[in-house]
Amino acid sequence: MEQKMREIKYRAWDRSRKVMMSVRSINYADDGYAGTTTVQSIDGTSYVNGESCDLIQYTGIKDKNGIEIYEGDILKAEDGYTGLINYRLEAAQFVGFNVGDKYVNEEFDTLYNIDGTLNTAEVIGNRYDNPEFVKGAEV
Repeated sequence: MEQKMREIKYRAWDRSRKVMMSVRSINYADDGYAGTTTVQSIDGTSYVNGESCDLIQYTGIKDKNGIEIYEGDILKAEDGYTGLINYRLEAAQFVGFNVGDKYVNEEFDTLYNIDGTLNTAEVIGNRYDNPEFVKGAEV
């Protein structure tokens, strides 16, 4: 089977206006560290990642409805669990963490199928627009 490259793209959360934005470009400072990243939105406004905006990466996976899943998205599984998508640095992968009352911060087992879809869950929001979903979770 031919392996397909994951699509790399981002969106950004504007901290002051409290809105999600499409990203036109990402510019790294000469030192190349992410802490000095400038993000330009579609409307041409520039932001500094981590100060005026949060840069959010696409996982390369879609939910059961074909909606793209980004880091920080909240998923609802068919079995009723609600999960938050985070990037786990030590494993270099995106993982889902349960954020329901009973299972806060317990890691999901498998995030996606071999074809890059998640057939048993759907995006119901994100940690920025819907902070009530992750209240009390260590995220």
